[in-house]
Amino acid sequence: STLSNPNYLLRDIDTLTGGDFHSGAFVFRGQRESSWGLETSFDRQVKATLKSRNAVFGNWLSDFKSRGVPAVDPDIPDGDLIAIAQHFGLPTRVLDWSYSPYVALFFAISGAIMSNQRGSAALFIMNKKRVLDELDDGEFSILEYSARRELRIVNQRGLFTRIKIDESDLCSFLSSRGCGDLLHKLVVPPKCFVPIARILKAMDITHARLFPGLDGIAKETLYQSLYGI
Repeated sequence: STLSNPNYLLRDIDTLTGGDFHSGAFVFRGQRESSWGLETSFDRQVKATLKSRNAVFGNWLSDFKSRGVPAVDPDIPDGDLIAIAQHFGLPTRVLDWSYSPYVALFFAISGAIMSNQRGSAALFIMNKKRVLDELDDGEFSILEYSARRELRIVNQRGLFTRIKIDESDLCSFLSSRGCGDLLHKLVVPPKCFVPIARILKAMDITHARLFPGLDGIAKETLYQSLYGI
């Protein structure tokens, strides 16, 4: 579906989730290009067999962990390590999601605005509860950030999805398992970018809030200076 008016944003999200978007049963992912599929940054860059991709990813993660000492706890669980690596820019085999549709929209809209994009952005909505009920955990998993040591992940209400088989696009994977109806895409046209950005700012969903520290302040300064948001 396509968002026709930014004032109808809450109504459309409510409709697509059956009025249950606030319960934690649904998760959300924003992408600045509506034409993009749901493929990880790692799988877009590394084209090989599943075994080879997993080996490369394992090496990258191990290297990140060893280089990150003492900032990275040597006893950190793998799920938390992947989450931290992802949030600090290392391509991983997981997709970022949020329990908040507004946080997810922020990433889609701010990315589209800062890249001067003319095409539509998108908000993906997945019924997490039903997907976990329907799929084998040997093929698909949800990574929750358990230790809560990284404030930006907490503020972004983040979690991650991982496909464990030789399939890279989540849309195709869910369809192949008869779960395509558990994933929806709300297309956000360019005319809605700035009005939604201003709504999100009024809700205190900003770079400074989602990226605590100087990097978030720098991003927010640039965003406001260049685009008046």
